Amino acid sequence: MSEHTGEFNTIELAMKLTVAWLSNPNTRVSAAEVTAFLNTMRDSIAALAGSVEATSMATD
Repeated sequence: MSEHTGEFNTIELAMKLTVAWLSNPNTRVSAAEVTAFLNTMRDSIAALAGSVEATSMATD
């Protein structure tokens, strides 16, 4: 995340969430499940970012 501009990188954030999930000792998954989780996180973050941008534009 870029702390100076207030912008963020969806892929970087999704990667950090995935690493945190994998750090849980109770998480036992296959490579395919990791890929699916990473894609889901990226898509979810992008959707949330789009919602925030749309809301911010509506209030301007």
